[in-house]
Amino acid sequence: MRISIIISLAFLFTAIAPITATAQEEHFQIGGGEGYNGDIPYSDAYKRHKVNIFNEHDDAPLAVTIGYVNKYWRTDFKDYVYKENLWGEENKRMHGIQIGATFQPCTIYGLGLHSGLFYEAYFSESNAVKEYGHDNFTEHNLYLPLHLMLRLPLGREASLQFFAGLGMNWAFLGEYRDKEDRWYEYYEDEDGDIHVEEHWPVSEYQQYGSGSWPRRMNFSTEFGANLRIHHIQVGLTFSRGMTDHTFYSGHRTSQNKFGLNVSYAF
Repeated sequence: MRISIIISLAFLFTAIAPITATAQEEHFQIGGGEGYNGDIPYSDAYKRHKVNIFNEHDDAPLAVTIGYVNKYWRTDFKDYVYKENLWGEENKRMHGIQIGATFQPCTIYGLGLHSGLFYEAYFSESNAVKEYGHDNFTEHNLYLPLHLMLRLPLGREASLQFFAGLGMNWAFLGEYRDKEDRWYEYYEDEDGDIHVEEHWPVSEYQQYGSGSWPRRMNFSTEFGANLRIHHIQVGLTFSRGMTDHTFYSGHRTSQNKFGLNVSYAF
């Protein structure tokens, strides 16, 4: 009697086992077995299906960026720190825009590079030195950052990026103008319509690096952070100047900058 019961249980087990294994594979394929092709053992396919987002490469390392920037010059005297804009006005900044391309490849464990190439333009008006015939100033420069980056995922579609490193600015043109030098030309076209053209000649070019003027090249240490959600990224950057611009003899003058930008990554 006992022998017949044991033989019956063994037969039942051999009949049920293949059905159970088939059901497990079907459950994997239907309930989340994306990537399983039938040739990979179930355990290996399951390991491949579990993705560690710290080990993922960034699928959008390039970005188009536009932002706001401002900068000022800081001079450390013995008992006083003087912050000024290019007009010499205390606690004032020069304001501008920034546009360019960001390159931020990311490797495993969230480590990566944060770099790019940007054009910056600064615009400023003041009557501080009106007696010298200047009340408007424009500067154009190129900005190249080189930072190490750490990417911390907040989910499948969001991440925080922290970066730090060096930055370089090269001012290729700076010019003063005077509003009083503007003049207007009126002309009539073939249809009899009157048009006006404004002419605003440049009164003087900035002498970079000479007597109380900033140097054309500026190097700085930088740090910042980005918040990225899907393809949209918002970032902050702080720069502390390393170059001595020597506005005042015997005292160090550095150029500091702040930037706020928005990017579309692809």
